[in-house]
Amino acid sequence: MNVHIRARKTMRLLWLLFLLVLAPAASHAQSDWKLEMFSDAQMSSCAVNFNGPGLFQIHFVHTGSGESMAVGFALYPPACMTGAFWAGDRFDTQFDILSFTQADIGVAIAYRGCVALPVYLGYVQFYATAPSEACCEYRASEATFVGVQFIGVDCALEAVPVESGRVILNPTPNCPCESPVATQSTTWGGIKSLYR
Repeated sequence: MNVHIRARKTMRLLWLLFLLVLAPAASHAQSDWKLEMFSDAQMSSCAVNFNGPGLFQIHFVHTGSGESMAVGFALYPPACMTGAFWAGDRFDTQFDILSFTQADIGVAIAYRGCVALPVYLGYVQFYATAPSEACCEYRASEATFVGVQFIGVDCALEAVPVESGRVILNPTPNCPCESPVATQSTTWGGIKSLYR
């Protein structure tokens, strides 16, 4: 039985690789799909302040309308991100993952079926030995080598363009970071009352 589970997982990963690497250019003319980036899992800020040494994280959320089956992207540190080194990725264990964010081919994440957006994906972690330059903008991108395209895959198995959100490393008043998702403290009862 364990062999059958591995075979199914291998087939899903191969299908995902086909969709995200060999898929034709995105077929949807308009898309609101984004890969939003935050400094914490609560999605409270796109500002990442670090003065080194120590660890910091950048969290990812696939946002937009509709449902998705997969997303692919790469996350290479910008030149202005001095004194920080990749210390690993941590993705939700319910997904099938191909490669990692710093790889030449990028990373592909399959959701194991259709899921409604938004979806929290996980985070990449860096170790800082010194402060980064102020106002350093960090965005996701396509892979540098022939590999994973910066696209999503919808439930009809069609490629959908994905735009990158951003985080600002060590922001100042000259480069404020405005979070893309409005957040506000509430209670479960407050959320339920919106749908009555």
